[in-house]
Amino acid sequence: MSIMKTSEFDSVDSLKKYLQDNDVNAQDEKTGDTKLHNFLELGLSNERELLTTFVIHGASPYIKNKKGKRVIESEKFQNYLEDVLNTHQPDANKKRYNVYLAGPEVFLKFNGHAGSFIKAQILLFNKYFLQKESYNFFGIFPFDSLYRPKNMDYRDGSEIFKGDVDIMNRSSAVIANMAKFRGPGMDGGTAFEMGFMYAQNKVVVGYYDERPYFDNPQSNRLYSKKVREHHKVYKKGDFKFDENDLYVEGFNMPDNLMMVASIDKQNPPVIGESSWEALFLLKEKFNRMEESLQTKK
Repeated sequence: MSIMKTSEFDSVDSLKKYLQDNDVNAQDEKTGDTKLHNFLELGLSNERELLTTFVIHGASPYIKNKKGKRVIESEKFQNYLEDVLNTHQPDANKKRYNVYLAGPEVFLKFNGHAGSFIKAQILLFNKYFLQKESYNFFGIFPFDSLYRPKNMDYRDGSEIFKGDVDIMNRSSAVIANMAKFRGPGMDGGTAFEMGFMYAQNKVVVGYYDERPYFDNPQSNRLYSKKVREHHKVYKKGDFKFDENDLYVEGFNMPDNLMMVASIDKQNPPVIGESSWEALFLLKEKFNRMEESLQTKK
């Protein structure tokens, strides 16, 4: 992949065509830069419009180049996210569904920017992909709780829990990053949040994106394969066990069955590879829900 030239970004249409025909997250073999890394070096007059074009084509700001730089940590990209959050509010004439944004992004050193990115994605999704729908989405990140920890002691932890539960009670759906976290399985807090929303008959959507956490991220895979990345696994008859003689569950699922089946009890669920893909899955579920409501009328 060559470094992009200013002339290649002369118009949104030319950029759209390029992104439709090429992998938006492809990296240069020498530098590790993505097109989004390249773009931030240019400084163009229609920068906001072009950055939006990247985002709505699924560009990830989490990918590290060979200098260890991520787009999401750049001041220019952070200013862009702030601009989107300030100027793209949900349509007041449509139904608004709050969406709880679950995942271990809260543990990132740039966690606030990660939350802003997903919330900005949702606002742009409303504008470009929900024009014909009777509803909009509004993202709520755990940090949107009113409580601010002071001492990081048990009381603080308990208050954060209460704040997040309050947000979930005010949300109609959850999209959850099910990326493995400190082991072969997903983050425990995210698992609880998915279960909490499922128990309230709210919409649950999962996605799997390791890019915010690992230098060499992998796509989603069977849980048994993730266990092999952390434990010695042996086979005895038709079953697999780890070095502690604990059974390694199969079921052709990418994580614990209780989490995967919470997304879809009947069929193997589609789990997106990014928060952007999760929004299209969310749209599908809400469209079915809206159609069901219309039928009952």
